[in-house]
Amino acid sequence: MAAQSLIIVGAVTTVAFPFLSQLRVHDSARAKKIFYKMLGVSLGGMFFVAVCYFFLGGFVLTLWLGKVLSPESRSVIEVLSFGLVPYTIGTMCISLLHADGKTDTTAKINLIEFPFFLALIYFCILHFGAVGAAYAWVIRVSVDAVLLVYFCLKLK
Repeated sequence: MAAQSLIIVGAVTTVAFPFLSQLRVHDSARAKKIFYKMLGVSLGGMFFVAVCYFFLGGFVLTLWLGKVLSPESRSVIEVLSFGLVPYTIGTMCISLLHADGKTDTTAKINLIEFPFFLALIYFCILHFGAVGAAYAWVIRVSVDAVLLVYFCLKLK
């Protein structure tokens, strides 16, 4: 469920990237203004989805998959709901960085994060199971969002 909701952000960034790329060449101030509007709309939509998942996710999963659903699944969807907003911020920032030609920045962040994320996910799954995996993802996308916002703020 959580992964499917990310299609919304993917659709926005698919449109945002080429538009911002073209606009940044001619009018970078307008590009930044439009980026913030797109970010606001995306955040509003994903915040709504996150709240729905947090409060209704377990119920929807039970309706969808029936009573064979593990009780842990409700906790997983609740934890994953906390990652939707930072994921949205990070994805939109990637779009802006790539539109500005800073693809190397996101590649370097991913290369540096990768071994830490592997260690984190191993630890979390070992000690907390599926809920631990969800926490590891939320931590990763949150750290990612903070780093990406930092590099976006450094853009001219």
